[in-house]
Amino acid sequence: SLDPAGSRLVSVSADAVLRQWEFNAMDRRLLSSRESEPLGSAPVISARFSGTGGKLLCAGGLTVARMLDREGNPLLESCPGDMYIVDMARTKGHVAQLRDARWMSDEPDRFATVAGDGTLRLWDAVAATAPTSVFDGDLPRAKQISVVKLRNERGSRANATAMAILPGESGGSRPVALGCDDCSIKII
Repeated sequence: SLDPAGSRLVSVSADAVLRQWEFNAMDRRLLSSRESEPLGSAPVISARFSGTGGKLLCAGGLTVARMLDREGNPLLESCPGDMYIVDMARTKGHVAQLRDARWMSDEPDRFATVAGDGTLRLWDAVAATAPTSVFDGDLPRAKQISVVKLRNERGSRANATAMAILPGESGGSRPVALGCDDCSIKII
C-alpha cells in the first residue's frame, strides 16, 4: 500500500513481517526503513494506509484485524468471535482467519473485514472499548456495527477471498465487491 502523499510504501508477506519503505530516507542500498510483526508470528496478507495516511490496517493469519499508527505501533484491533456460537451473526467477531481488511472511507474510523467463516463485518474504531479482562489482551477493541453472512446460490456458506470498496455517494453507504471461493462476485 502506498500512503496518500506518495512518500511511504508498506509491504507484507507470509513471513509475518511488515516493511515500510520511506522514499525520502532511502539510500543506494534500497533497504526498508522499518520492520515490525503486527500480528505476532502470524502471516500478514493485507496492509493498507488510511485515506489520510495516518493509520495502517493489517489482516492475516488471525481472527482479528489490527489498526496501527503510521510508525507501526498497534492502536486497536477488531473483536475475535466465539467459535462455539453456530450462528455467525450472533458472535462478536470472526472465528476464522481473515482474508482481507479495507478502510470504508477516507476517514480512519470505519473498516470492513472478511474471513474464512463466511461473513463480512463492518467495524467502528471510534466506538472502541478498552479491555475488560486479562483475556482481552492489551488493545482496545473496535465495535462491530454490521454482519453480512455470505451465501451461494444453493444457500450454503460462501467465503470471500478478496474485497474492494467501491465508490459511493458522499456521506452515504458504499458498496463492497467480494470475490468468493464459489467462483462468484458479490456486491453488497
